[in-house]
Formats: sequence, structure tokens, C-alpha cells
Amino acid sequence: MTLLEVDKRMFRLQRERFFPMPDYDLSNEEVKATLTGKVIDMKFATALANNPELSLLDIYSLDKVQKIEP
Repeated sequence: MTLLEVDKRMFRLQRERFFPMPDYDLSNEEVKATLTGKVIDMKFATALANNPELSLLDIYSLDKVQKIEP
């Protein structure tokens, strides 16, 4: 399994559980991935549940909104 396949799989698994998308920290010459194992915003979870056709880019954008990030 390639790194890209692992990355896509993490996003897919988070989506299936209606959890936030993974966060990445690329500082200090290393990569850290943080996975949140719970729903942090019911509106986000509901949007995922009610709109299974959303693209990964749409979901990523909604995730930024729920985390109050630019």
C-alpha cells in the first residue's frame, strides 16, 4: 500500500464515521498526522450523513469550517 493509498483510506474511514478529517503538521522536518476519534460538530456529521455524494474536496472544506480554520 502506498502512502497516497494510506492517506485516502484515512480520509475515507473518518468520513464513514462522520469524524473530522485528519490534520497534518509538516513542521520540524517530520510529518505528524492527528486523527480525532469522535464527532466534534453535529452539523458536520449530519452534512456527511445526508450527502453521501460530497467530494473529498467538499468534505475537506466543510471540515475547515467546523474547525474554524481558513
